[in-house]
Amino acid sequence: MSNLRILPKIRDNISFLYFEHCRIEQEAKGIAIFQEKDKYSIPCTNIATLMLGPGTSITHAAIANLAKAACTVQWVGAEAMRFYSCGQGSSNNTERLHHQVKIWTEPQQRLEVVRRMYKFRFGE
Repeated sequence: MSNLRILPKIRDNISFLYFEHCRIEQEAKGIAIFQEKDKYSIPCTNIATLMLGPGTSITHAAIANLAKAACTVQWVGAEAMRFYSCGQGSSNNTERLHHQVKIWTEPQQRLEVVRRMYKFRFGE
């Protein structure tokens, strides 16, 4: 890849959070997660992916906060064993996505990426 600036910056983010059987609401610039008697306040900008398991309800305002922060929201099964759907807010930079789709549609380029990934991971 010639331009590394198009890669996402995840240095200080929590890579993912998984919650089930809870209620999620908007709270200032973040979200509040209510689970039984506990409440967790999380800034949206600190999450890369929020995984919602069974029994989870989320407000429209909370989804809007997550979308503004370009956080991916995934609806998954119990213990994240099944994947049902996902949504991602606009990060105003779809260049990465277009680049990935372009490579994926070309079998020769896709194979070259696989070879480079294996070489990077295994050194062979």
